[in-house]
Amino acid sequence: MELRLIVPALRSDSSVPTVVLDGRKWQLTTLSDTSISATTAKYICISYIWGYGRSLNPFDSTQTISDQTIKALEVVMTATRDYEVHGYWADAICIPQSGTSRQATLESMGYIYFHATEVVVTLSKPIYTIIKDMEMTSALDEDVLLILEQDEWIASVWTYQELVNSSLSFVSYDQSNTGLRVSAFDFFHGLALHLELYQRKHNVTGFQLQKLFLRLSAFEDSMLVWRSTNPLNISALQVMSNMDKRVYRADEPQNYFYAMMGAITTAPTWGAGGATVAEVSDRFMMMCERKNDYSFIYSSTARDDRLGRRWRPVPGPMKSILSWHSYGGLAPGYYDAAGFWLCGMCTYERCDKIGVAGKELIVRRFKLSDRATDSDDALAGQVYETLVSIDFTGSPEYVTLENGFLFPQISLPKDSKLTILVSGNVAWPFGAPGLVIAIGEDNLQSYIPCAFIGGRPKGPPTPVLIDAGARAE
Repeated sequence: MELRLIVPALRSDSSVPTVVLDGRKWQLTTLSDTSISATTAKYICISYIWGYGRSLNPFDSTQTISDQTIKALEVVMTATRDYEVHGYWADAICIPQSGTSRQATLESMGYIYFHATEVVVTLSKPIYTIIKDMEMTSALDEDVLLILEQDEWIASVWTYQELVNSSLSFVSYDQSNTGLRVSAFDFFHGLALHLELYQRKHNVTGFQLQKLFLRLSAFEDSMLVWRSTNPLNISALQVMSNMDKRVYRADEPQNYFYAMMGAITTAPTWGAGGATVAEVSDRFMMMCERKNDYSFIYSSTARDDRLGRRWRPVPGPMKSILSWHSYGGLAPGYYDAAGFWLCGMCTYERCDKIGVAGKELIVRRFKLSDRATDSDDALAGQVYETLVSIDFTGSPEYVTLENGFLFPQISLPKDSKLTILVSGNVAWPFGAPGLVIAIGEDNLQSYIPCAFIGGRPKGPPTPVLIDAGARAE
């Protein structure tokens, strides 16, 4: 990667283009050309929405950048004049425009945001005014929440890595307010409070609230990670489920994975491979494996067909099995002479009828009526409808377990030997992701991700041999 910064211009160096911003002269430099190291540099990252307009890059007239970049940069410079920093980082200007260094820098965004002194977000005046006045507002009505819901910055895939890695503050594009910053804590606390007030006022469940405000739900999940999680402990499943609720430009699908990489690791990348969607998604999974987190296995994506990799999602877009915030940390695994093992797994057997404890938990967590408990079919049907409302795309053909129901992504094969596994490390408040291993007559294993809804297992989680004979690549 290359860490480039916009720094005060050196009077002695007239060969480098300079640009006047906020009444001062600035130039673009690469840290390797200075005495400042990447880990000790003090810099501010600018976060903003590009839009579709373009203009010439004043630091390099052969390149075009977003027509919002310079405006955002000047607003942030004005708002942070009291900061003692070496410079500023703005993506359109500081990311190399081509070659391996560009791709390596895109894969190192987590490193850049993590080491920044602060990330300052520039928001439109209406959005900035809403968040600035949150503490003084009794309750935001639905129209105002929908304005926040539709904001491009809140909905963007790029926002997640900034939220989980950085110290943030917010300023307005409105020049008259450039000196006024709203802290991330005030914004996050205010938004959480107003979503809770809306939920109480309208008597809606958390599932219904997510359906109404999908982007704000993703933003609130990000806030939970920002408050409580070391970036090194963010799981692939947490990232994938959050990205399910976010948007990215259809003509730049690789950005989905670059943004996930920035959330999964704060380590820099010094070299990069191909840039196709399949290649970038494969590197995302490799990054997770180096981190010893295999929770990407709980993607709803079809499985790889290569021997020794049939448990792995096929490289490509990776939707989570369920778009809901998970907790519990990573999903570690390891290879040995026997093959590939996944740690912290609970093995289940089929049951004829769900137990009382599992039924009571489901009714309570899903806020179901007594009518839903007349039969297992009725209860499972109510649960499935709720899961579909939060974007579950799996099969309604559930499996009854002692303390819950298992909903596979695809129908389970009828004539195969099934091993039912549920994660004991990664969980939702109402269940956990799972995996069914099906062995057919050809003795080949197939792997089907599942959503388990119910109570925690009685026995301790243990390592389970997932793929006999598999070897690490």
